[in-house]
Amino acid sequence: MDVYFGSNLVYTSTKSVTLNAESSKEVFFDSAFKPSTVGIYSVKMYTQLGGDLNRGNDTSYFKFSVAKFYDIGVDSVYAPQEDVVVS
Repeated sequence: MDVYFGSNLVYTSTKSVTLNAESSKEVFFDSAFKPSTVGIYSVKMYTQLGGDLNRGNDTSYFKFSVAKFYDIGVDSVYAPQEDVVVS
């Protein structure tokens, strides 16, 4: 698996697994990728099976965004005094 930020490779990890034809498998990588820069990342996952007759279905791509959110909240609420008319 390769993760890119723009054209820069920021993470790569390889995992060897046994997989039969026409099957799928969930794969867990040894280290976690923790993006530190806000923006759009591209992920490329692929297999490298020797003797594969159809290399056209060996690669998967997807993108994800990292954003910085700012929480807001009420610090205090002021109510008008009893004799004040608010219009």
